[in-house]
Amino acid sequence: MAAPVLLLAGDPGEVLEALREDAAKYGIPVVDPHPAVGDPGATPAEPAEDDGDDPPPTIAVVVAQVGDGQSSLRRGLRMLDREEDRLRPDTVRIVVILAGASRVLPRRVRDALAPEILYQVESGLYSDEHSRPWRTLRLRSGQAVLRALGIRVFRVPAPAS
Repeated sequence: MAAPVLLLAGDPGEVLEALREDAAKYGIPVVDPHPAVGDPGATPAEPAEDDGDDPPPTIAVVVAQVGDGQSSLRRGLRMLDREEDRLRPDTVRIVVILAGASRVLPRRVRDALAPEILYQVESGLYSDEHSRPWRTLRLRSGQAVLRALGIRVFRVPAPAS
């Protein structure tokens, strides 16, 4: 399996920075998003100039914060749509939704968020539903902590062509 390439996009904040730091710590290359993704009021960006240096991302993670009266999941999906021209059909797409108090990320929450994202990525790699990994008790308790703090992690299917 080739080394993963990560696209991190979304609302600027501590969660996005923590994910970027963790990716750098483990040597995972991060591809920058279109410039308009971090701007909540922006219209969809023009496709980025492809200089041929960046490989297409194999994992796309979008972080969306609750606000502006619209659904945060819808907002995350719109951010993901802005990047669609850069993603391959087999790219695993993850949307992380943050509500209220979860905008500040203590170390214990960070330790629960990373395994949940990795679980969603691993699950997205399996095409057969029966061979997908099971959630361990530790993953389930981490997911309960995230839910209690208003953090949701969704794996989004690729759009039908």
